[in-house]
Amino acid sequence: MIARTPSLLALAALLLPALALAGCGDHRKPTAKEGDAGVQATPHLGRDEKEVVSAFGEDGRAVLEEAERVTLYTLNPSRLVDGALSPEKERFHGYGILGSAEIGELGERRRVVEAVYEGLKAEGAGPASCFFPRHALRFEQGTRSFDLLVCFECTWVYVYTDDDEHEKRMLFGAGVKPVFDAVIKKHALKTDR
Repeated sequence: MIARTPSLLALAALLLPALALAGCGDHRKPTAKEGDAGVQATPHLGRDEKEVVSAFGEDGRAVLEEAERVTLYTLNPSRLVDGALSPEKERFHGYGILGSAEIGELGERRRVVEAVYEGLKAEGAGPASCFFPRHALRFEQGTRSFDLLVCFECTWVYVYTDDDEHEKRMLFGAGVKPVFDAVIKKHALKTDR
């Protein structure tokens, strides 16, 4: 009788949700660099496109992938501190802005769009009842825009369309957090931690 050992993929499939909930590790797939053979201009969505369409509508991919402007924000996750609004003067859907950076480099933009798609496709243990977003993105293309508020702790993303205050709430995988953190580090954005 031959003893079988579990494959690395099977072990990873079991461990990734637990690690994502614990907030540790880098679970990203290796990303191609600009100029590498076979680098696509836009991420391939494959069978999971339904999550992207659900979040952004039929034409939403064009806004994300062809955005004229992409901005990452770091947020104060508490709207209220001791019963008063958090002290930041600038706000993003009610949360104080700690820092912001426009993402101008094409490869960096691609990685962020891919992270959004991967976050929407991720499966996990489900969201917690809290919502403390520390990260946000704004994609702007012509008159269209999408705002995303992300809480990696409770795995919720709130999606706002064209400055509408009515959001869609969806699950969002914590495994893509290192992509956000790399942009924060590169642009030396202030965080609450």
